[in-house]
Amino acid sequence: MQYIFLVFTLFLLFIEFVWYNVLKSAFPSFDWLLLTVVLFNVVFFSIIFFLVYLVVKAQESIKKWKYILRLSTLTTIVLFPKLFIIVLSSLEKIISFFTTIIFNQPPYNQENIYKIIILLGLVPIIAFLHGYFFGRYNFKVINKTVYFKNLPKQFEGFKVLQISDIHTGSLSNVKKISKGIDLINKQNADLIVFTGDLINHDIQEAEPWVEVFAKIKRAKFGNYSVLGNHDYGNKFSKILKKELEEIIKNHIIIQQKMGFKLLVNKVEVINKSNQKINLIGVENYGAPPFPQFGDLIKATEGIGNDEFNILLTHDPSHFDLEVKTFQKTIPLTLSGHTHGMQFGIEFMGFKWSPVKYKYPKWAGLYKENNKYLYVNRGFGYIGIPARIGIWPEITVLTLKKEN
Repeated sequence: MQYIFLVFTLFLLFIEFVWYNVLKSAFPSFDWLLLTVVLFNVVFFSIIFFLVYLVVKAQESIKKWKYILRLSTLTTIVLFPKLFIIVLSSLEKIISFFTTIIFNQPPYNQENIYKIIILLGLVPIIAFLHGYFFGRYNFKVINKTVYFKNLPKQFEGFKVLQISDIHTGSLSNVKKISKGIDLINKQNADLIVFTGDLINHDIQEAEPWVEVFAKIKRAKFGNYSVLGNHDYGNKFSKILKKELEEIIKNHIIIQQKMGFKLLVNKVEVINKSNQKINLIGVENYGAPPFPQFGDLIKATEGIGNDEFNILLTHDPSHFDLEVKTFQKTIPLTLSGHTHGMQFGIEFMGFKWSPVKYKYPKWAGLYKENNKYLYVNRGFGYIGIPARIGIWPEITVLTLKKEN
């Protein structure tokens, strides 16, 4: 831990050193520059250390997450623009090096260039502020039609609405969250599913939000949910069996109050006009270090190979780890977990986020081994209270029979 703190401190000092030199290059005649930078950093780091103290001191999870989100907001607004400026200034130095070799001096006014670089540093601040005030509440309904060969005839046009990753511990604005719930209700889905991460770390985070999410209308064929990695708390790798039973019990109670039936390695049969589909719900099953409590074999006991199954599993890694080669056919898997990293670009069919390098299947619809996986971008947020380019999602999947 001491080495990590030392490395982090040296990293921050390096950022400040480079940042100061960029300012010095842009404003060489500013006599009070060094003093201004030092005073700013004294104030900034005093606030940072105070927030860290509040995080450590806080006993209640709700308060702890309030301070964590304030800490992440402040550090993002101050440090990210500096990092962006450092990258741009490094590019300028490379260009300056080569142009000096060719022309004996850079063919531009470096002082003005550095002023432009500092001005460009406002871009990440503007993007974050947009994501903070608007992006995290910019709920989008994404409609997809998915075709299956073995879909029972009576389920032609059946609408499944999916939400994921609510993270009540991060939420704060009831009015704006309620707009997302109104959008859910307007879809008139046949079935509503929630694919995990109701909380950040503690079930108490969900209690103030019970009445808000209880306003989600019950779909004709029910509202169902599963657990995500955060729903086990912050020590899922060390959970004892007795603790796990208590966690599941608490989630069953609170999600029932919200109108959802929690599926814990179980199957729920959805009947329609003497035909059926199976809704399978498993506990979290992800790549390490995330827990693998999900038991797909147990959940599918008694299910025939020719039946139509929909799987709810929080982590999309489960699809590649087990589902796509599972002995019983699962035509459709619904997951969440990635949030699309809450940062990326989606434009006219093009989509990119850094999270793709960790999760190849990170957002939207995928097909492999004649099986579909849909990864929801999440309803809430965690880490930073913002969404930049990757908006909170309400998914509506319409099931159709392939001709």
